[in-house]
Amino acid sequence: MSDVLLVEDNKDTRNVLVYLLKAAGHGVCAVDSIKLALQEALLASYDVLISDISLPDGDGWELMRELRTRGSTMRGIAMSGHCSARDIAKSLESGFQ
Repeated sequence: MSDVLLVEDNKDTRNVLVYLLKAAGHGVCAVDSIKLALQEALLASYDVLISDISLPDGDGWELMRELRTRGSTMRGIAMSGHCSARDIAKSLESGFQ
């Protein structure tokens, strides 16, 4: 199974996702901000980033671009309530799969 770095600022959503990912056998580290995600990414190696796009200290696109700049090769899944073609294109351009 994969080690997942989950970035979600809504506590209830984060808790449900942690529960589901762990039930599926994944290791999960869950944080609520870009700042904490970047700190955690320096401390451990993750296979997958699952990130909300709208975060209190920026957006998931900025987070993924910064991780790519730092040499991260983890796969990325973007989560958002906004799903226009432009949002999808921005997600792909920033490094999400």
